[in-house]
Amino acid sequence: MPDSATDFDRLRATLAAIEDPVELMEQSYVALTQLLRRTDERPLLDHLSIMLGEVVGDLPFDAPEQVLRQQTRLAVVDCLTILEAAAEKREPRLLTDPQQRELAAQHLAQFSPPTDASSPERDADLEYSLPPQLAHLLKHIEYLEPEPPAGKSYANFDALCLGALQYRMERVLAFFQKTNPTVNRPLPPPFLMSPVFAQRLKDAVAQLIYPKIRDSRQIRLLASNIDVATTTTESFWQRINDSMGRLLQLTWQAAWSDLFLIAEMRGTERVWKVKPETKALRDMLTPPNPQAYDLPHVGNAEIALFQSLMSVDQDWWPELTTFWRGCHSLYEQEWDPRVFQQQAREGALRDWLLKELARFPEPWHDFIVLMAHRVFPRLGVRFLDRFAYNLGTSEESRRQRMPVLMRYIDHAHAHAGMREQEARDEEQWQSQVKALSNFLKGVSFATGASTN
Repeated sequence: MPDSATDFDRLRATLAAIEDPVELMEQSYVALTQLLRRTDERPLLDHLSIMLGEVVGDLPFDAPEQVLRQQTRLAVVDCLTILEAAAEKREPRLLTDPQQRELAAQHLAQFSPPTDASSPERDADLEYSLPPQLAHLLKHIEYLEPEPPAGKSYANFDALCLGALQYRMERVLAFFQKTNPTVNRPLPPPFLMSPVFAQRLKDAVAQLIYPKIRDSRQIRLLASNIDVATTTTESFWQRINDSMGRLLQLTWQAAWSDLFLIAEMRGTERVWKVKPETKALRDMLTPPNPQAYDLPHVGNAEIALFQSLMSVDQDWWPELTTFWRGCHSLYEQEWDPRVFQQQAREGALRDWLLKELARFPEPWHDFIVLMAHRVFPRLGVRFLDRFAYNLGTSEESRRQRMPVLMRYIDHAHAHAGMREQEARDEEQWQSQVKALSNFLKGVSFATGASTN
């Protein structure tokens, strides 16, 4: 235990200021490991570590940020109670050992507000508490997530209406643009995940789709009800009336439907006739280079997907974001559990995806699964293979249900070395988890000897 009430007061003040559950777990565990350093204290350390993990693991990680911060502050009380219990149980031994008292006091000093955050002594304490090579295993995995587009103002109705349609579409596209630079996926991203593709599709809407919407006489009549000077591409959707909303949805759908390929019979053979506008769309969406993104030859399935990206009635961003938080949480719990989390059963993430995908337009399903593969490190090609088996009893049925996913799997199997690289990444992860387990049991990360 800290040999004075002041030491614990500093610790209490530091923990009380924490609003992030990961930081709370790390700081609490650092204090606990320094309080219980002796070999004969290892059973107590293990027991109280589990208690700390349960306190933080029970926090509602999927709750809104304000609620999570509030619950984290409440959890501080439980963490301090556990630390006080550790200090009380080891106090008689500590008080008979002046050197140990001094070590504990030096360590607890790191919890007082530092005058220099880059202090070598403070950095050394944290490095000892958790080796840098393993630090990521105690934190939520991180990846890059673009912000959804903000509302913009325009000078006239045509520019505002086009911008509002693109705004709704871009909010869906932004969701699919998550990337994880630490994950090695050598294949080009499926097109919906590429910012380059998103810009090209936005341009295609401006050149090929909106002119047909603008030509609607009814829309132009209803446009007089919109005060362009005070309306943004975001507030546009709250200000239009039901009639305007229905017309926009119908004309959007019709403009894309005009691009569908038409089947014609030539003798006994069915061929697909490509309209000039559809050819123009294909040209506009062609990737600038093979690594930019993977796009199949644009046909009716792809046009139906583009159609689905804009909904007058629903802004998909909030629902997609909530759904993805569930994916992230289940991935960690099943595939890469943090110290403070309970481990989920095998297949939990797969079952969640199969169940929850029904909430979203069917053409998006492939891309959601593939985004998980490209963002979450341990969801390799083997995961995709096993996931695909749940889509149908035959190869044909699986390809009909998720053609983009099956196309990606084909490319992955044909790619030289992709499976071998994933096997090496998995071996490295297993090695790091073992090293962390040894460290948490009191085995030196550097030498394998006891830290006591």
